[in-house]
Amino acid sequence: MPNFLFKICVIGLLVVPYNIFAQWIQVQKSAVNCLLVDSSTVFASNDSIGIMRSFDNGATWTAGDSSLRWTAIYCMIFKGAILYMGGGGVINIRSSVDSGNSWKQVASFSNSLGIFSFAVTGDHIFAGGYYGKVYVSSNDGASWADVSPSWRELGDVHALAVNGSYLFVGNSLSKEIYATSDNGQNWKEIDSGLYSGSSVLCFAFNGSTLYTGTADGVYRFNKTTSVWTLLNTDLVFPYGPNIPIGVNSLVLNGPDIFAGTDSIYLSKDSGSSWISVSSGLPPIVGSGVYSLAAGNGYLFTDLGPRGIWRRPLSEMLANKNVDKQRMDSKVARIHVINKNRIQYDFSGSAALVTIKLYDIYGRLIKTLLNCVQQPGSYTASMPRGISQGRYILSFVVGSKNVESPISILK
Repeated sequence: MPNFLFKICVIGLLVVPYNIFAQWIQVQKSAVNCLLVDSSTVFASNDSIGIMRSFDNGATWTAGDSSLRWTAIYCMIFKGAILYMGGGGVINIRSSVDSGNSWKQVASFSNSLGIFSFAVTGDHIFAGGYYGKVYVSSNDGASWADVSPSWRELGDVHALAVNGSYLFVGNSLSKEIYATSDNGQNWKEIDSGLYSGSSVLCFAFNGSTLYTGTADGVYRFNKTTSVWTLLNTDLVFPYGPNIPIGVNSLVLNGPDIFAGTDSIYLSKDSGSSWISVSSGLPPIVGSGVYSLAAGNGYLFTDLGPRGIWRRPLSEMLANKNVDKQRMDSKVARIHVINKNRIQYDFSGSAALVTIKLYDIYGRLIKTLLNCVQQPGSYTASMPRGISQGRYILSFVVGSKNVESPISILK
């Protein structure tokens, strides 16, 4: 029987705001670089505003010290009652003793173009920076020492983590990870098991177990064997089976692990399996989830130019199968034939198939297809007169979905 006889289709223009049915809600529209949740305050950095603060979980925001406007701020951390921020250019590191109302500069490294990460242990605060630099201060920032490992490649240090007396540091350009138990005086390389083309983007501890997010997925460290194991089960590669998915952020809420990639995933079994918790977020392929922060009963995420979003933790943790699961490329595929047509196919059983076209900012342009179909191969029309540029296709079959970045050329 021809495929079209089975279709019950609704094709046309449908523009729907993201948070009508969303579990996630947008709480700040400004583009942000980093997030920090401490006690009852949410901190966020914006290039034009500086440090923003919310005392009501994002419902309202206030700006701090106006001198930080037009300043690139990449990271924040508390050491006791002192709040530190790391930035670019001559700013480097500043501290605040009044929760961000006012700031003083405590470090400006002439050989560094930015501070990207912090970690605190005891009296020591560590800062990871540009070109492989790692600095340490034991006197609340009054002085700093360069304790950088002897890297083979000089990438930026976005990954720092502390567990007990150990500090771990990762290289954003290569698979190198080093550990020290004497505040950086001596380093040991611990990157056995990492993929050779990996780059280390973030760390997280679950108890004494160390996880790292890399350019090719999430790894777990075995302290007994000193070997890393890849945990990409259920983290499906959206760009194809052989193209890695970058894990830019990891955050823990008790034993539960959240990972930020082109989506947001949750693991409740130490990383062995993952489920998507992104329902209600705009498509984020091409931008990525660069910051996650948990606190005050919420998970907050920074979607870069798409602002800050939040979702109740209880909503995600109550049901293991929270959101639609991503599809394996063997189950369903979609690609552009030309600027007028797309081709897609799926296997399994009959299902409701929905295809939507978004711009790169997550705004819905058109619903291309919404109908029940039998498994097979099909084509669909792109909107007439679509201009040259980058777009995102959302392809949903039943309860599973995939998002694919595309480019339209003349």
